[in-house]
Amino acid sequence: MLTRMLKSLGCVTLSFFATFCSSCDNNDECFTPPPDFVFDIRNENNRSILSDFEEEDIRLYYLDKDDRQVAVDFTKEGFIFSRQLPWLSVEGKNPFYLKTGSVTDTLQVEVFQDKSLKDCAAFFYSYVGFNGEPANLDTLNKNMPPVYVGIRK
Repeated sequence: MLTRMLKSLGCVTLSFFATFCSSCDNNDECFTPPPDFVFDIRNENNRSILSDFEEEDIRLYYLDKDDRQVAVDFTKEGFIFSRQLPWLSVEGKNPFYLKTGSVTDTLQVEVFQDKSLKDCAAFFYSYVGFNGEPANLDTLNKNMPPVYVGIRK
């Protein structure tokens, strides 16, 4: 089921980009939302640490102006998947925190709007960091969307 969903997600993403490109060429209004945030934490042996936790043992959040924790919607599908987090990044809600068990990691996610395209709203990731280091982008599995990977040492 997950594979079918991810293939559908890939088709939808391609459709968005096809629509985006053709619309901008015609100077019509167009819109490309930021890609969904997909993240995994791996150890130095490239094994997913998230597989050790149930979804209820994981928290994804940011701190509001009064330092209160504000939860970010996510699902655990072997990795963290969130449609909400990229939009929060656009709004300037950084850093994010990912708590797994008793360990809290810091995520820095920068999504920007490309304003070079006339009459278009297109959003892209400019940076994803994990505990102060750039996250790796894993695109090796063609059946999954690209996954940002943080290595926990």
